[in-house]
Amino acid sequence: MTNEYAEKHPEALGFPVRTLPNGSHQTIQQIWSNALTPFINLLHDNFNDGLKKLALFDSLSVRDYLIQEMGIEETYVSSIETYSSATGLFRLAFSEAVIDVEGGMQRFPNAFLPLVGENIKYKNSVQELKRLPDNKVGITYTKVPDNQHQFPPLTPQNSITETFDHVIVTCPLGVVRRWDLPDFSFGKRTAIRCLNYDNSAKIFLQFRTRFWEDPAKTQNPIVGGTSSTDLPIRTIVYPSYGINSGEPGVLLVSYTWANDAARFGANSDEDVAELALRDLVKIHGKVARDEYLGRNGVHYWSTDPIAGGGAFALFEPGQFTSWIKDIKRPEFNIHFAGEHTDVHHGWIVGALNSAVYATHNVMEREGHKRLFHKVAEPFINQYSLPLPTDPIA
Repeated sequence: MTNEYAEKHPEALGFPVRTLPNGSHQTIQQIWSNALTPFINLLHDNFNDGLKKLALFDSLSVRDYLIQEMGIEETYVSSIETYSSATGLFRLAFSEAVIDVEGGMQRFPNAFLPLVGENIKYKNSVQELKRLPDNKVGITYTKVPDNQHQFPPLTPQNSITETFDHVIVTCPLGVVRRWDLPDFSFGKRTAIRCLNYDNSAKIFLQFRTRFWEDPAKTQNPIVGGTSSTDLPIRTIVYPSYGINSGEPGVLLVSYTWANDAARFGANSDEDVAELALRDLVKIHGKVARDEYLGRNGVHYWSTDPIAGGGAFALFEPGQFTSWIKDIKRPEFNIHFAGEHTDVHHGWIVGALNSAVYATHNVMEREGHKRLFHKVAEPFINQYSLPLPTDPIA
């Protein structure tokens, strides 16, 4: 069943149709669109005004907003969540409510390698940030031996401390939480401890052929795009590259968030792969099992130590207006960047914006504000990034 068909025939999914006082009917898709459209239009016309309007409702969850502000009954709210989101996400802030890099997303960070070169230190784990005299910053870290995969405990024998004029911390706050930190402000400490990150899980399966594109093998071939379902796998992402190549294909059989992702994490990778394959068979037929090569990959952001226990920042009600200034504000010469520090959190553009903001802070403190504008403005203009003068700076 396609999304287009589901929108025209909501009864096919068992979703209720809301009857208005004038006798007309609203589908869950229309209810959801009516809730979002005024905010989307205002953000499009004037981003700052739209952001201020959203902030008025930041203390409400999506569920609260639909029920309290729009008068939508709980039955319809639960149906909207099933259709358009992930189970449990509607408890998060209303203010929260895929573009790929050609050739693979790894090209984005790899593009920085020629510029940074040997300054990158691999297989190191930061243990402590320390404020030193004359506003210097000390970083203490441990290095993993080449023949090991786990970070050894911090001891005087294996610790390394280096001193810097400025430090920009870009790690997720779940990682920063594990460090020994200097006496940050109360707001910064609270944000590091409490800011909500969403869970996420991806399940990849490899197949002998890209059967989902072949009309000879499946009744409704799909070339790129996504499929949504209320089965445990929730969202299938079909690759938009290598189409009709005749080569074996890897399918993102399940991309989940929130509670849907957490429930996968209670099982072994092999059990999860089998569950995903079983759900895929229900959607595409027995050909999915026949073509499966037995190779899979499963990744949980909640158990990834580098991610710090979450995939991306997703603020709970009240967190954005209460903490966004504290999250991005420098503490002496320790600066903070990353998607979680920007209004566009959860996406690459938020990380880019935060990099501009943090770089501006460093150069301004060093008396190079004019140089910053000379160097950064061509980049800012090319990618339509804001100068660091946004309303929450």
